[in-house]
Amino acid sequence: MTFTSLSVELVDCIVQLQNSCFPDGWDKKMLLDGLNNGLLGIVAIDNDEILGFITYSKNIDFAEINDILVAPAFRRQGLAKQLLNRIELLLKEKTQKIFLEVRESNFPAINLYKSAGFKQISVRKKYYSDGENALVMQKEL
Repeated sequence: MTFTSLSVELVDCIVQLQNSCFPDGWDKKMLLDGLNNGLLGIVAIDNDEILGFITYSKNIDFAEINDILVAPAFRRQGLAKQLLNRIELLLKEKTQKIFLEVRESNFPAINLYKSAGFKQISVRKKYYSDGENALVMQKEL
């Protein structure tokens, strides 16, 4: 397995993976617009297959994780934790805090973030298109 930076060449594969897992994921236009406006990311690849990815945006003193996804066949093997660790290493000298939002019903993700040192700081009511709340989590570096 190798890790590479998110690039335009990987967008179609990322969108395909995302759409196979989540009905309300980013579409191609949204992802391309994001890349053109500073969206960054890391992609895990093995034998030309995308196993997972993480996207984030960087501001002056904080970063926000926009998306993290691992293909179903590769979940519960530590890949999401590896992606989080890689982002943290990249940002450690450049930022003070990392934020993210997560569905309040996504217990596996919440547990992952807590184990990585994130703490819940607030709730965004009816954040998702289906009306579900989002937990806002933060990690200080």
